[in-house]
Amino acid sequence: MQARLSLDLVTLKDDVPIEVTVEQMGVRDPEPPQLLGFLREMEFATLTKRIAEGLGAEAPPPVERPAGGSAGRSGTPVDNGTAARHDRRQDGRPGGGLPAGRGRHGRAGCQSPKDRSLGL
Repeated sequence: MQARLSLDLVTLKDDVPIEVTVEQMGVRDPEPPQLLGFLREMEFATLTKRIAEGLGAEAPPPVERPAGGSAGRSGTPVDNGTAARHDRRQDGRPGGGLPAGRGRHGRAGCQSPKDRSLGL
């Protein structure tokens, strides 16, 4: 029963009507405004410049981003808590971010020789 279900799940359907002609699937020249706009929006600055030169088109201006470092989609700085988690131990002392007696992977007995020599 399980084998039959697995076979059904991986079998490609070949009876689906095709709505695109073969001619529409061919390789064609890119449309510079759409291509360069997409590359600029994705912040591929060097690639945008190179492709614009190759197409003989002008590269669009850089996308305006809010100042202040990395930002999420809302424009506010992203803080997923990793900075606070990794710059202090649980006992409040600087460094580590792991309880005393735990290695880098958070498991007991998983300390590196350097950690042991420093008494971490």
